[in-house]
Amino acid sequence: MLLPQNAVYLPGWRKGARTLERMSFWADMKTLLRKISSGLYFQGPDRWTGDPAEAFNFKSIDRALSFIRTWRLQEVELAFAFRDRPGIKRVPPERIEVKYCEE
Repeated sequence: MLLPQNAVYLPGWRKGARTLERMSFWADMKTLLRKISSGLYFQGPDRWTGDPAEAFNFKSIDRALSFIRTWRLQEVELAFAFRDRPGIKRVPPERIEVKYCEE
């Protein structure tokens, strides 16, 4: 996997971490969509909530980005909630675009 130079490294991620550590890290993370103008989190069709615990968990960055593209959502950002860390990490979708290549 190749990351762009402006890629965002999320808290808790260690470069060179073993696969099992990486899997554990991602299992502890919720991937959410947040409407920038209101600060509300996507919960379902035409439903938004102020509580990230009640928001829909896309479970992967790819699914969240695909949802944004499919429904042509504007003014949204990805939000990451971690089980063992307070607060939410917010990132604009264009900062997370990842390009894959096979070697």
